[in-house]
Amino acid sequence: AHDVGQPTYMQSETKDRVHSSLGQITRPIRPFPVALRTRRRSSAPPMATPGDGEDAPPPPPVDAAGAGGSLIAKVREQWRSTKEHAETYPYVWGSYILVYGGLGAYITWRWCKLRRTEDRVRALQARLRQLAAAEESQAASTPPTPSPPLPPPPTGPGKPASAP
Repeated sequence: AHDVGQPTYMQSETKDRVHSSLGQITRPIRPFPVALRTRRRSSAPPMATPGDGEDAPPPPPVDAAGAGGSLIAKVREQWRSTKEHAETYPYVWGSYILVYGGLGAYITWRWCKLRRTEDRVRALQARLRQLAAAEESQAASTPPTPSPPLPPPPTGPGKPASAP
Protein backbone atom coordinates (compact mmCIF):
# COMPACT_ATOMS: atom_id res chain seq x y z
CA ALA A 1 0.00 0.00 0.00
CA HIS A 2 1.18 3.54 0.68
CA ASP A 3 2.34 5.54 3.67
CA VAL A 4 -0.44 7.04 5.75
CA GLY A 5 1.06 10.54 5.69
CA GLN A 6 1.68 10.55 1.89
CA PRO A 7 -1.14 11.55 -0.48
CA THR A 8 -2.24 9.03 -3.07
CA TYR A 9 -1.73 9.66 -6.78
CA MET A 10 -5.31 10.89 -7.16
CA GLN A 11 -5.10 13.22 -4.17
CA SER A 12 -1.87 14.86 -5.34
CA GLU A 13 -3.23 15.27 -8.91
CA THR A 14 -6.42 16.86 -7.60
CA LYS A 15 -4.40 19.09 -5.29
CA ASP A 16 -2.16 20.22 -8.17
CA ARG A 17 -5.18 20.90 -10.38
CA VAL A 18 -6.86 22.96 -7.68
CA HIS A 19 -3.71 24.97 -7.07
CA SER A 20 -3.21 25.61 -10.78
CA SER A 21 -6.82 26.73 -11.24
CA LEU A 22 -6.54 29.04 -8.26
CA GLY A 23 -3.33 30.66 -9.43
CA GLN A 24 -4.19 33.96 -7.80
CA ILE A 25 -3.73 32.48 -4.31
CA THR A 26 0.00 32.76 -3.83
CA ARG A 27 0.37 33.40 -0.12
CA PRO A 28 -1.19 31.71 2.88
CA ILE A 29 -3.91 33.54 4.77
CA ARG A 30 -2.54 35.02 7.97
CA PRO A 31 -4.56 35.18 11.19
CA PHE A 32 -5.37 38.49 12.82
CA PRO A 33 -2.37 40.13 14.50
CA VAL A 34 -2.21 39.48 18.23
CA ALA A 35 -2.90 43.15 19.01
CA LEU A 36 -6.22 42.92 17.15
CA ARG A 37 -7.27 39.59 18.71
CA THR A 38 -7.03 40.84 22.28
CA ARG A 39 -9.27 43.41 23.87
CA ARG A 40 -6.42 45.26 25.53
CA ARG A 41 -5.13 48.06 23.32
CA SER A 42 -1.44 48.44 22.99
CA SER A 43 0.39 51.45 21.58
CA ALA A 44 3.19 49.20 20.30
CA PRO A 45 2.69 47.86 16.77
CA PRO A 46 2.35 44.10 16.36
CA MET A 47 5.73 42.51 15.82
CA ALA A 48 6.33 40.03 13.02
CA THR A 49 7.48 36.61 14.10
CA PRO A 50 10.77 35.38 12.67
CA GLY A 51 9.06 32.61 10.71
CA ASP A 52 6.83 35.00 8.71
CA GLY A 53 9.59 35.95 6.29
CA GLU A 54 8.90 39.60 6.98
CA ASP A 55 11.09 42.23 8.55
CA ALA A 56 9.84 43.84 11.71
CA PRO A 57 8.01 47.11 10.92
CA PRO A 58 9.89 50.22 11.95
CA PRO A 59 8.68 51.76 15.21
CA PRO A 60 6.45 54.83 14.78
CA PRO A 61 8.29 58.14 15.10
CA VAL A 62 8.06 59.80 18.49
CA ASP A 63 6.30 63.13 18.35
CA ALA A 64 8.26 66.20 19.41
CA ALA A 65 5.44 67.11 21.81
CA GLY A 66 6.49 64.31 24.17
CA ALA A 67 5.69 60.70 24.86
CA GLY A 68 2.07 61.57 25.72
CA GLY A 69 1.59 62.77 22.14
CA SER A 70 -0.98 65.12 20.80
CA LEU A 71 -4.41 64.37 19.51
CA ILE A 72 -3.20 64.64 15.92
CA ALA A 73 -0.45 62.08 16.55
CA LYS A 74 -2.96 59.66 18.10
CA VAL A 75 -5.34 60.10 15.18
CA ARG A 76 -2.52 59.51 12.68
CA GLU A 77 -1.41 56.35 14.50
CA GLN A 78 -4.99 55.04 14.58
CA TRP A 79 -5.38 55.86 10.88
CA ARG A 80 -2.12 54.05 10.07
CA SER A 81 -3.10 50.92 11.97
CA THR A 82 -6.59 50.91 10.43
CA LYS A 83 -5.15 51.37 6.94
CA GLU A 84 -2.69 48.52 7.53
CA HIS A 85 -5.51 46.26 8.71
CA ALA A 86 -7.67 47.20 5.70
CA GLU A 87 -4.82 46.38 3.32
CA THR A 88 -4.18 43.06 5.06
CA TYR A 89 -7.85 41.99 5.18
CA PRO A 90 -9.64 43.62 2.22
CA TYR A 91 -12.60 41.20 2.22
CA VAL A 92 -13.45 42.01 5.83
CA TRP A 93 -13.44 45.73 5.08
CA GLY A 94 -15.34 45.16 1.86
CA SER A 95 -18.09 43.44 3.81
CA TYR A 96 -18.12 46.30 6.33
CA ILE A 97 -18.53 48.80 3.51
CA LEU A 98 -21.24 46.74 1.85
CA VAL A 99 -23.28 46.18 5.01
CA TYR A 100 -22.93 49.58 6.65
CA GLY A 101 -23.04 51.42 3.32
CA GLY A 102 -26.28 49.64 2.44
CA LEU A 103 -27.69 50.39 5.85
CA GLY A 104 -26.74 54.06 5.48
CA ALA A 105 -28.31 54.25 2.02
CA TYR A 106 -31.54 52.67 3.30
CA ILE A 107 -31.75 55.03 6.29
CA THR A 108 -31.08 58.01 4.01
CA TRP A 109 -33.81 56.89 1.62
CA ARG A 110 -36.33 56.46 4.46
CA TRP A 111 -35.37 59.84 5.95
CA CYS A 112 -35.94 61.59 2.59
CA LYS A 113 -39.26 59.80 2.16
CA LEU A 114 -40.31 60.91 5.65
CA ARG A 115 -39.35 64.51 4.88
CA ARG A 116 -41.40 64.47 1.65
CA THR A 117 -44.41 63.09 3.55
CA GLU A 118 -44.05 65.79 6.22
CA ASP A 119 -43.88 68.47 3.52
CA ARG A 120 -47.08 67.15 1.89
CA VAL A 121 -48.86 67.10 5.27
CA ARG A 122 -47.78 70.70 5.98
CA ALA A 123 -49.07 71.82 2.56
CA LEU A 124 -52.42 70.09 3.17
CA GLN A 125 -52.69 71.66 6.63
CA ALA A 126 -52.01 75.13 5.21
CA ARG A 127 -54.64 74.60 2.51
CA LEU A 128 -57.15 73.40 5.11
CA ARG A 129 -56.44 76.48 7.24
CA GLN A 130 -57.04 78.74 4.24
CA LEU A 131 -60.35 77.01 3.45
CA ALA A 132 -61.46 77.27 7.08
CA ALA A 133 -60.52 80.98 7.19
CA ALA A 134 -62.38 81.64 3.93
CA GLU A 135 -65.46 79.83 5.24
CA GLU A 136 -65.35 81.81 8.49
CA SER A 137 -65.02 85.14 6.68
CA GLN A 138 -67.88 84.21 4.33
CA ALA A 139 -70.05 83.24 7.30
CA ALA A 140 -69.20 86.48 9.11
CA SER A 141 -69.86 88.74 6.09
CA THR A 142 -73.34 87.42 5.23
CA PRO A 143 -76.15 88.36 7.61
CA PRO A 144 -77.78 85.42 9.30
CA THR A 145 -80.94 84.37 7.47
CA PRO A 146 -83.99 83.91 9.66
CA SER A 147 -84.97 80.34 9.98
CA PRO A 148 -88.38 79.48 8.57
CA PRO A 149 -91.16 79.24 11.16
CA LEU A 150 -91.95 75.86 12.53
CA PRO A 151 -95.14 74.26 11.23
CA PRO A 152 -98.03 74.32 13.71
CA PRO A 153 -98.58 71.18 15.73
CA PRO A 154 -101.15 68.84 14.22
CA THR A 155 -104.62 69.07 15.61
CA GLY A 156 -106.97 66.21 15.81
CA PRO A 157 -107.05 62.96 17.54
CA GLY A 158 -103.68 61.98 18.94
CA LYS A 159 -102.26 58.60 19.06
CA PRO A 160 -104.10 56.19 21.22
CA ALA A 161 -102.37 55.47 24.46
CA SER A 162 -100.99 52.03 24.69
CA ALA A 163 -102.00 49.88 27.59
CA PRO A 164 -99.34 48.73 29.92
